[in-house]
Amino acid sequence: MVIRKVCLVGEPGAGKTSLIQAWVGPDAVPMASPHPDVRVHRKVARAQGSEVSLVLIDLSRRAAGETYPPEFLRGCAGYVLVVDASRPPSTDSALWLRTRIEAASGALPFVVAANKQDLVSGGAYDSGALVPLAGDPEWVVPTSARTGEGVPTVFDRLALRILRPAAPLLRARLV
Repeated sequence: MVIRKVCLVGEPGAGKTSLIQAWVGPDAVPMASPHPDVRVHRKVARAQGSEVSLVLIDLSRRAAGETYPPEFLRGCAGYVLVVDASRPPSTDSALWLRTRIEAASGALPFVVAANKQDLVSGGAYDSGALVPLAGDPEWVVPTSARTGEGVPTVFDRLALRILRPAAPLLRARLV
C-alpha cells in the first residue's frame, strides 16, 4: 500500500478540521502531533483500483493572511485547498494561499474543496468561480462536512491526482 502525506489548508473557519472529522469519523483519535497547531490523522483512499493510505495533516489555527511554515508542508505529496463556499472572499484568500504554497514547496497536486454547501442559499455554489484556481473542473469538489456530501470524493480525487504523475516516474526508475 502506498502511503502519502497530505495537508489541508485554507482560511480559518473554512472547515478543514470538520472535513477531516467527517471523513475519518467522529471517534477517530489523532496520531501523535509534532506541534500544538497540527493534528495528524490517517485513512485509506481509493484511486486507480488501488488503496492509498493518506496521512492527513490538519494545519489549523492560522490567522487570515498568514501562510504556513514551510516545515509543515515539507514532504507533502499534495494538499486539499478548503474554501468556504458561504463566503465568496474565501476564493481570493485561497488563490493567495496557493501561490504561497507553490512558492515554498513547488507545484504539488491539489484538490479544491468548496465546503459548507449546506449553508449556501439554493444549495449549490457556483464552482465555476473556482475552476481557474484548480485548473480543471474535475479538481473542484462541492462538499459539506455537516452532511458528508462530497467528503470521500475529495480524498479519493486527491489520491488519484497524486498517483497520476507517480506512475511514469516509477517506471522510469525500474528501467
